[in-house]
Amino acid sequence: MTIEIEGRRQSNTLIAGALEFWRSGFEELAVIVFLMSVMLPLVTLLGMLHILLPIKLNRRPWRLALIFRWVETLKPWAMMEVYMLSVLVALVKLADFAEITPGLSLYCFTALIVVTTAASAALDPRIVWEKLPVKT
Repeated sequence: MTIEIEGRRQSNTLIAGALEFWRSGFEELAVIVFLMSVMLPLVTLLGMLHILLPIKLNRRPWRLALIFRWVETLKPWAMMEVYMLSVLVALVKLADFAEITPGLSLYCFTALIVVTTAASAALDPRIVWEKLPVKT
């Protein structure tokens, strides 16, 4: 997203924000921002893909139970919808003071939220647990 105030332009990304926190001496905050905004959503999405793709192909995913538990555990921490809401609030609040230009990454981020929501809806725990082998 690019913000222009009084002729001064500044572009920001999630990763750039984490790097700026790091450079400013807020290493712990930088790690938290990077994990919550980049890594955990990525790991969650890859985990859902690892589970859903083989199930769609009528195969049993490797380490299904473990990866499904990880995905379910990480889902609440990968809150991309919260980031989108904060971006929308910032757009509304800053519109009077600055010219804000959403970039391609904002549209990609919106598409990622839609894809992640669809994957979460498709990740039915009953179907996943049916793929587990029955121990006798």
